[in-house]
Amino acid sequence: MDELITRLIVGVGIDRSAAEKAVGINLDFLVKGGLADKIQLLLAKFPGAVSFLTNSTGARGGGLMDGVMPACA
Repeated sequence: MDELITRLIVGVGIDRSAAEKAVGINLDFLVKGGLADKIQLLLAKFPGAVSFLTNSTGARGGGLMDGVMPACA
């Protein structure tokens, strides 16, 4: 996840906080969009991604990570 954040900081020219929020929002969108089975595979490839997603989105919506957290934790 850190490499992705760094690429956003350098490539787009935003600060770390904004880059983390942007990634969190996008991951949140994928989870909520009904792609939980696919996002599990993605999150499993990025060390710390599940905790990053939870921290970045503030775990909005109660069941945001239902079906994703158990498989990736």
